[in-house]
Amino acid sequence: MKIAVVGAGAVGGWYGGLLARKGHEVYFVTRRDYDFINQNGLRMRDGKGETVVQIKKAYPDCNSIGVCDLIIIAAKSTANVTLPSFVQSLVGPETILLTLQNGMGNCECFRSI
Repeated sequence: MKIAVVGAGAVGGWYGGLLARKGHEVYFVTRRDYDFINQNGLRMRDGKGETVVQIKKAYPDCNSIGVCDLIIIAAKSTANVTLPSFVQSLVGPETILLTLQNGMGNCECFRSI
């Protein structure tokens, strides 16, 4: 499954990392850490220890990824005003959108895409 995680911080990084460990094609979209993630992978820690997970690639925007099967929105909900247009290039007719955000009205924000 081709997956884009928009907002690869604590929540997005964790779920994206788990999906990458299971063999999915995972792309991260993150404003700051994309170079670091591309060079070093994603370090994940749990009760069993620490592991480094390699994702497909990290980007500062969505334009180079293409249509995905699943988009996980894990960015702060304060960005929802601009996120629908930001993720538009990831959306195809069969794309599933999952929002992992705090707050109300998140789903309604993405109805336009």
